[in-house]
Amino acid sequence: MKKEAIDNQVAELVEQVTLPLSADAKGRMLSGIARVEPTRVKPRRRLIAIAVGAAVVLFALGFVPLPAGSAKGALTRAMAAIEQLRTRHTIQQSWDEQGNEYLTETWNASDGFLRQDELKGDKLSHVWIEKGAWSLSFDVLEDGKLRAFGDFDPLGAYYQQHQVKLPLPEQSADMVGDTFTFLKSVDAYKNVTINEYQERTLWGGAINIAEVETDHGAPGHGQKWRFEIDPTTDRVMKEVFYVSSGTEEIWKEKSETYYEWDAPIPDSARDFAIPAGTKLTRDLWWQHKIDKVVAKAATPNGEVILHDVQVDNEGTIIATVSTQSIIPQFVVEDNLGNKYCSGNFNTFLGSQIGNNRETGIYHAFLTIPIAKTAGDSGEIPSSATFTFHPLGEEASNDPVAVLKDVPLPARQPLSMKEIRQKDSEVIQY
Repeated sequence: MKKEAIDNQVAELVEQVTLPLSADAKGRMLSGIARVEPTRVKPRRRLIAIAVGAAVVLFALGFVPLPAGSAKGALTRAMAAIEQLRTRHTIQQSWDEQGNEYLTETWNASDGFLRQDELKGDKLSHVWIEKGAWSLSFDVLEDGKLRAFGDFDPLGAYYQQHQVKLPLPEQSADMVGDTFTFLKSVDAYKNVTINEYQERTLWGGAINIAEVETDHGAPGHGQKWRFEIDPTTDRVMKEVFYVSSGTEEIWKEKSETYYEWDAPIPDSARDFAIPAGTKLTRDLWWQHKIDKVVAKAATPNGEVILHDVQVDNEGTIIATVSTQSIIPQFVVEDNLGNKYCSGNFNTFLGSQIGNNRETGIYHAFLTIPIAKTAGDSGEIPSSATFTFHPLGEEASNDPVAVLKDVPLPARQPLSMKEIRQKDSEVIQY
């Protein structure tokens, strides 16, 4: 009985943060989706159940999609149309290898806002929000506990400060597996096939179909997308994603996504209220350092800025850096002659990386450990020269930038991990 009471309490809290779907959204999506073929769906699926139900009725009445000729260039026009749009709303059904079903609702906009709600079965399991300089991850754990993690995003802060407006495919590149970002580079994959045609139903509706298929260079590992595009507006209305398995290229449906474009994002989506009982951990590392400048130098692509320098209990230098060049490698020599070198990307303590969509230039915010490689005088150094190289190039190559006589703070009695965790806070709601 105690577990049942806890489950009921968690359900009530989760219901408070689950977004209601507007009647307008249902109507707009339904009017577009009703013209397409029926799809599999299980009960209790909010908008998808309504829309697919309408499609099934049309199918039962004999309104079957029929071929209606070519739709050459439909996908290219759809990609171009997306560049002009300001908001995107999607609802996606997906299935994992064990047959578990997931429902994901996503809002994102050209002002950098992103919200994604994930339901496993009928229960909310995860919420992800990006809003300006902050991102928030909220999870309902298996034991019913509520956890949230907040991160200050310096790249998001830059976009907010400069009021950068982002084309949707670029803005959504931070979403893992974003279809439209992938399609921009689809020509890089082997054996890509694009088939475009139009379907017409007996009730008079017409829709453009674009099918993209690639095998990623390995038989039995193919991927295929079917896009259903409004021929009047060139907007994608629905996407079905398949993967192939085995040498016989048997296609298995993995997800169905329904699109709504340029719909107003409701305040209830933008203003997420963390429910009572949630333990929130906030990472404040970059918030405390973004406006600090210890040293800076010009590079061919822009500036490299050293925002903060700390030294851990083993003498490793921890450098917090922003750069508009590729991921940097630092070679350091202190005033006592000791030498240091940063490792590869896997050794970094944290990073926010992306392309500056305003200028097209690479932009990275990094926290880099720089370990001692030679020398140990036993004395404590007071300054150092930081030489900046593109990652992977030998230190003997011409440096991109040099930061001279950078003051080194006193060594702390803390490990790298403890120094990193010091700039965080925990809040119990």
